[in-house]
Amino acid sequence: MNMNMNMNTKMDGDDIHWIRAKCGNIIYKTQKLIIYLIALNAVSMGISTFDFISENPTLDAIFENIDSIFLIIFTVEIMMQFTYHGLHLFKDGWLVFDLMIIILSWFSASMQVIRAFRILRASRLIMRVEEMRTIVEALINVIPRIFAVGCLQFLIFYIYAVMMTSLFKSLYDEGHLDENYFGRLDLTFFTLFQMMTLDSWSYITKQVQAVYPWAWIIFTTFVLISSFIIINLVIAVICDAVSEVHREEIESQVRRVNSEISEEKSRNEGKRVEMLEKKIDHLTKLIEKSMLQKEL
Repeated sequence: MNMNMNMNTKMDGDDIHWIRAKCGNIIYKTQKLIIYLIALNAVSMGISTFDFISENPTLDAIFENIDSIFLIIFTVEIMMQFTYHGLHLFKDGWLVFDLMIIILSWFSASMQVIRAFRILRASRLIMRVEEMRTIVEALINVIPRIFAVGCLQFLIFYIYAVMMTSLFKSLYDEGHLDENYFGRLDLTFFTLFQMMTLDSWSYITKQVQAVYPWAWIIFTTFVLISSFIIINLVIAVICDAVSEVHREEIESQVRRVNSEISEEKSRNEGKRVEMLEKKIDHLTKLIEKSMLQKEL
């Protein structure tokens, strides 16, 4: 009876292993198809926002059914991922992100308030497209350095905000400005952010320059530092992180190839040893045979 139980347990284990292997094989073969489906689903959700769709009950229902079909396909896919990976799925941040998006999509299907968040399903492309995933991983890796650049940016903003508020605070009350750009510190911060994006910075500068001809020096230095130097510094940090991720991937591939070469060498050496042992055994038998013939 115990033997039967052990055999049944072994068969159940083999069946589970077969199912997991089958799921893994299907997942591997359908990766490109899933990418196309995610992109197609994102396009259909964008089209459904047009008035000729949303105001037509028939077309709106058709697009809702199409969206539900996509969601069912993605749910089956994530269930197969869980079957293949098991609890190890929760150790992979990208798969956890994928799972959370699918769960949120089911909630959005039943709750009208968060239906707009269905488009988050398009973000699953990040996990599927290697180039996009590399960039996101690089951004995550450089968060501490970007935070340092952000602190530097804030310090520059604060210095110029206090300076400009002190110098140009009264210009609006005196009628020299059409808006209160520098009346308070918070208003100056917002104006500086607007100027950093190069939005109307020359227009603001000319209004102030009509009263203070030397004001262009302050505005120009701020735009140069904030818009060009700081932004380029952030870009340089991100590019460095991307190149570092690529270098790590190349090193990982080199290590894997070296490991495969070492395994192949050890395997070949093992074969050589077996061949030598067989030759030794053969020679030993020949020697024993010749010794017996001499004795006779």
